[in-house]
Amino acid sequence: IGQLGQQYDGRDILARLVRYGHLEWDQKRFDAPIRYEAGAALLQYPTSKTWEALVDSYFIVPRDDVLPHHGAWVAYVTDVLSDEAQRWGNIPK
Repeated sequence: IGQLGQQYDGRDILARLVRYGHLEWDQKRFDAPIRYEAGAALLQYPTSKTWEALVDSYFIVPRDDVLPHHGAWVAYVTDVLSDEAQRWGNIPK
């Protein structure tokens, strides 16, 4: 979905997956790789909706393996939205 962003608008799907991907993946697993992939793909669209989806996903399931990346993702989108993105060399991984 993230790789088709140039042809199709997949932002809403990616936002849903970053928020609730653990439910669609496996409720009993500690991690949900789909949440990481969706979050990384959303960085191509640094908008207020992306920021909201990333913050929401942090609070929905704060125990999974995406946590170490959330801070960098939210900081990057915040900087872009506040015109501070020049200090970032590249999009965080």
